[in-house]
Amino acid sequence: LWSGGSVSVTVPRRSQTGRTLRLRGLGAPRRSGDKGDLLIRLSVRAPDADDPELDRLAKEISRFYRQPVRAGLRL
Repeated sequence: LWSGGSVSVTVPRRSQTGRTLRLRGLGAPRRSGDKGDLLIRLSVRAPDADDPELDRLAKEISRFYRQPVRAGLRL
């Protein structure tokens, strides 16, 4: 938070990297005196452990993707 505090945020289901969440009234103060909005840009990361169970789970959930995982990936 702008004032140095903290806030809990519930991330909506199926959120992807790049999605922006807006927390109204929790941003930097405006010239008018009221507070602006705080924007949070999500960065979804997968576990990087070298674990056979993780590999098995990744293969199991891969059938739920509607398009290739790397579709729309920009480098």
